[in-house]
Amino acid sequence: MDIGLYTLHPPKEIFEKFEAAKNTNLIYNSALNKIRESITVKFRQELELAKKTMPPNLSNIHIRKFESAVNHLPETLKNTLEIDLEYCKKDIMSMDQVTHSTFTDVISNGDPKSIKVLLEEYKTSQGMQSFIKKGRKIVLNQMQDVVNKINHYFEQNDVKEALSVVKILYEYKIELETIVTDDREPYLKSRSNIKRKFQLAYICFMNHFLQNNTSEMTNEVIRNVEKSFLCLFEFINFAHDLKGQPILTHMFPEDFNEKIIILSRKTADYFMQIQKNYESALEIIDIASLKDILDMMNKWDSLPMTMKNIIQIYHIEDISVNSMTMAISKLTVYSHMLESVSKKIEELKNQLIHQKLINPETIQFNQHRDKFYRNLNEKIRILNNVQLLSKHDLNININVGKSECLKSLVTQITDISIATEDYDNFNLYYSNLLSCQRELIEIDCEINKHVEKIEKIIFDKIHIWAGVVDQDSSVQHVSTCLINMKRVSNNISSLKVRIHQIIDEALINYKNKTKDSTNFSKLSAIVNQDASGIGQSLIAEHKAF
Repeated sequence: MDIGLYTLHPPKEIFEKFEAAKNTNLIYNSALNKIRESITVKFRQELELAKKTMPPNLSNIHIRKFESAVNHLPETLKNTLEIDLEYCKKDIMSMDQVTHSTFTDVISNGDPKSIKVLLEEYKTSQGMQSFIKKGRKIVLNQMQDVVNKINHYFEQNDVKEALSVVKILYEYKIELETIVTDDREPYLKSRSNIKRKFQLAYICFMNHFLQNNTSEMTNEVIRNVEKSFLCLFEFINFAHDLKGQPILTHMFPEDFNEKIIILSRKTADYFMQIQKNYESALEIIDIASLKDILDMMNKWDSLPMTMKNIIQIYHIEDISVNSMTMAISKLTVYSHMLESVSKKIEELKNQLIHQKLINPETIQFNQHRDKFYRNLNEKIRILNNVQLLSKHDLNININVGKSECLKSLVTQITDISIATEDYDNFNLYYSNLLSCQRELIEIDCEINKHVEKIEKIIFDKIHIWAGVVDQDSSVQHVSTCLINMKRVSNNISSLKVRIHQIIDEALINYKNKTKDSTNFSKLSAIVNQDASGIGQSLIAEHKAF
C-alpha cells in the first residue's frame, strides 16, 4: 500500500491486534515483525525519493506524504522513522546548499562549456526548470557584459584586449546557442561592431597614408593613421593565431583575407618605392628628391618606427603579409636617412674643397675638360641646393661648408696665370679658364673679368706687333713681328681665329702700302727662310702672300 493511503486506512489497529495475539501464537509475532519491517522500508524509500527530487526541497511531495503518514503509525515505529526523517532533511538541506553553490560557481565562473554541461544536466530534471531559466538570464547578462567590454576596449583603441574578449563571446554563442536562444541579438551587434572597427581602420590607413588623400596634414590625422595600422595589425595577428578556425568566418568581415592581401601588397609597394627612391637619390645626391622623401618621412616619422616595433614584437610569418613586413623591416627610418644624407654631403664638401682644377682630366682635349667642369658645376649646384633641406637637422653647417668649397675653387681659378714663356702651360691654363667660363655657372668668381684680363694682355702685345707691321719700314722688323703673332696663334688655339684676323689685316695693309716697292717680296723671302717653320705656316695660311 502507498503510504499516502495510510491516512484513510491507518495501520494502528492492525498493530494493536497483532500485538495482542503475538504471545498466543509465534506466527503472529513473526507477521507483526514483517509488517513493521515492510512499513519501515516503504517510509525509507519515500525518504530516498525525497532526496532524489530536484531541486532539493524540504517541502517536496515525498516529505509531505511521509510526515502525513507517519502520524498513523505506532509510537515506537513513528519515533524511529522520524529520526530517519530528520537525517533526510539534513541531507536535503546539504544537497540544496551544494546545488545552489554549484550553480553559482559554474555560472559565475563564465566558462561556457561548464555552463553548457550544467544546464544540459538540469534539462533532464523536470524540477530544475527554474534554475535553467535563471541560468539563461544570467548568461544573457554575461554576454551583454562581454559585448560591453568589447565596445569599451574598441573605444579605448585597445584592439588586442577587445579581440581577446571576442573569443569569449564566440564561445558563448557556439556552446550555448541551443540552450540560451536569446543570445543572437548581442552576438550580432558585437559582430557588426567588430566588422565596422576593421573597416574604419582599413579605410583610414588606405586613404590617409597609402593614397595620401589628406588635404591638410595634422597631428590628429597622423595619430589616427598610426592607430589604424595598430588596429589592423592586431586583427592580422588575431587571424594568424586562429588561422583556419570558424571564429574568423563568423566574426570577421567576409572580405577580410582579400583586404589584408591588398593592404600588404600596397604597403609593401609603397615602402619599397620609398626605399628605392631614397637609395637612388642618395647615390647621386638628388636634393629635390631627397627633400620630398625627407619631408614625407619627417611627417610620418613615428609611424614607420611603430610599424617596425610591431612586426618585431609579433614576428608574424604568413604569406599574406610577408611582403609587407619585409618592406617595413628594410625601410630606412628618418633619423638614419638624415645621418646618411649628412655623410654624403660632407663627403661632397670635402671632395670639392680638395679638388684640383689642373688634373689629368683637365689636361686632355677640350671635350674631356669641359665634361670635368660640367660635372664640377653639377656638384656645386648640389651644394647650393642643400639649403632646400634646411628644415631637416643634417648636423652640418651648410653655409659654412659651401663657403669653404667655393673659396677653394675660386682661389684655384684666380691663381691660374699666363706669366710664363711656356706656351703649353699657358694654353692649358687659358683653356681651363675658358672651360670654367662655359661650365661653372653655379659659381660667381668673376671668371669673365679674369679671362678678359688675360686676353687684354695677349692682344695688347699682338696689337703692338701689328702696329710695328703697319708703321715700321724695316722688313726685318716686320717679319719678326709677324712671326711672333703667328707663334702665339699657333700655340693658343682658342685665340687663333681672332689673331689670324689681325695678322690678315696687318698683311693686307702692309701689302697695299708697299705695292710700289719690292719690300713685300723681300718679306715673303725672309719669312719663308724662318728656321722655326712658323714663317712657312704664315705663308701657307694667309692669302696675302
